[in-house]
Amino acid sequence: EWEINGMKMPFTLDAALKIHQAIERNDGVVVFSGDAVSLLLSDDKNDEISQYVRSVILPEAQVVAGSSPHQKYLFLRWLQNECRRRVLMCGDGVNDIAAMRESFVSVAMLSGFVNEFSYDGGDSIDTGELRRKERLKKWCIGSNRMLSTNLAPSSIEGAGIGNSAVASIARIRVKVINGLNDIDRTTKSNPNLGVLMSIIRSAIGEEISRYKELKKGGSGAANILAEEERLKESIISATHISPNVPRSDTNDITTGEACLASSFTLLRPCISGVESILRAGIAAAAYGISLHRKVALNCMLSCYNLATLYKDGLRYGKYMWQVELAGIVFNDRGSSMASSTPRPRLVTDVRPSTSPFDLAESCSTLLQAVSHIVTLTLSVNSARRLEAKYPTHKNHGGINIKWKDKYDSNDACAGALLSSLVKAPFSTSLISDSEDDDTERSILFRKRPFEPNFFSNHVFIVSLFQNAVMTLVNHRGWPFSISFLENRTLCLSVGLSFLLSTLCVAETFPVVNRALELKPLPNQSSKIELLRLLLFNLVSSYFAEYISEIIFNRDVWRKRICRNAYHPQNNTCIGLGAAEEADRLLTEERRQNGIIMYFIALIIFNACFRTLNK
Repeated sequence: EWEINGMKMPFTLDAALKIHQAIERNDGVVVFSGDAVSLLLSDDKNDEISQYVRSVILPEAQVVAGSSPHQKYLFLRWLQNECRRRVLMCGDGVNDIAAMRESFVSVAMLSGFVNEFSYDGGDSIDTGELRRKERLKKWCIGSNRMLSTNLAPSSIEGAGIGNSAVASIARIRVKVINGLNDIDRTTKSNPNLGVLMSIIRSAIGEEISRYKELKKGGSGAANILAEEERLKESIISATHISPNVPRSDTNDITTGEACLASSFTLLRPCISGVESILRAGIAAAAYGISLHRKVALNCMLSCYNLATLYKDGLRYGKYMWQVELAGIVFNDRGSSMASSTPRPRLVTDVRPSTSPFDLAESCSTLLQAVSHIVTLTLSVNSARRLEAKYPTHKNHGGINIKWKDKYDSNDACAGALLSSLVKAPFSTSLISDSEDDDTERSILFRKRPFEPNFFSNHVFIVSLFQNAVMTLVNHRGWPFSISFLENRTLCLSVGLSFLLSTLCVAETFPVVNRALELKPLPNQSSKIELLRLLLFNLVSSYFAEYISEIIFNRDVWRKRICRNAYHPQNNTCIGLGAAEEADRLLTEERRQNGIIMYFIALIIFNACFRTLNK
């Protein structure tokens, strides 16, 4: 029989249709008992009503109550085999092991529920939420960076206890402040720069000595650790830490039997920890797909470069490759940091692609590859036209054959031939006129010194710009992980790559171009042409990603459009949970990084404007 709002109804098809209509209206929750599930899934129930309930209503069940281990196993196997669902099973005891072994992913909880929630005057305190808020205080973004909350005097590390970087900085800061106070008490005057630097050097020296003592061990290290332990106990007793926050010495939470069959084990006896696993898994899956896409793009560009550019003798200057490699490393580092940080809360009804060969991923990758290759080809053709019009080498360096009537003992036909082949002077004379001549003539098959040319100019600038474009466009961000403007490292790496490329084209700072061995562009039209190619590459790559997402991945596109509804508008942290507090910090970080990118864009636009009006 059915029970709707306390009213019992007979098990008929009309009642099943009414329940299905309520499900479509999101009106209520569908609850099945374990006995009902086992009865519906049995082979004896093949009538029309049972088949309808089994195919339409049972997959929408949100609660299955009072289930035995075998009933859990049957329901889970039916969801995976018949409904083609990927099921996550969470449990803590032996009665859950059968279903956990059958599930796609299994998560074990810990035992010891009494320690997870503390009660004070009838109000429950979720200590997991408190722990998450404590971790947020060490997240150096938004107002945490501005207010330096990670160096707060009330924290253990902020008091200079421990071996972390925060504790080391706190110890050095305290020593410098104490030194300045001593000078102020003795001399009654402000210290000059020399005295200040001396105090800082002394504080850093003491910190280095402390590190060496701890590394060496012995009585010195024992005294340091004992003193820090006494200071830690005094801070804990002075701040009156609440007993509701669990401590390691009073925690009696133990692992349950379910951990023997699980893929993951939660470090807390609460099912809400599954949400953390899902958030981290979604971020990792999205990052894996974007990483495969960037690898595919880099492989296609490398094949193109090897087949065309390097075959024709492309060479870089002394520091070009180092600068391009630094841009790649910093862009990838920023992207990995942002992509591996999950969102503070799950976004419903949207998941990342399951394969890099999905239509959306494949289409975007191919269109971006076409954009990059077309941009690089056009820039190389532009460089060749400039080389033809403004050649770097005025004299041809090929094989020169010359007939001589008289034989000269200082000339050798083979030597002249080899000299023309290697484009280097050659002499059969054993005595050189000068030391420099001897150094130059003693190397026969030496590499020709690099000379700045338009060919290497265009390839270096376009490649540097394209690496930043690939990082920016292929970063997944919302709704799977931290977005572009919510990570300072990613913003700076991409923004500075764009800025350096533009400044090299505009020749705003000639000393930078000379250091990178870039040949000055001859006229304004050549600079404008290269800037247009860079702009075309950025716009076309973004357009390729945007169109692919609209056509093949509409769910993600809709979530990106409506993302403002998921951000809190208030800036106060009073009464906010851990997820709301993290959203607030990310909003502040996005605002701060937006200001930084605004100033970088102003510099880029100023350089382009000066180039257009020269």
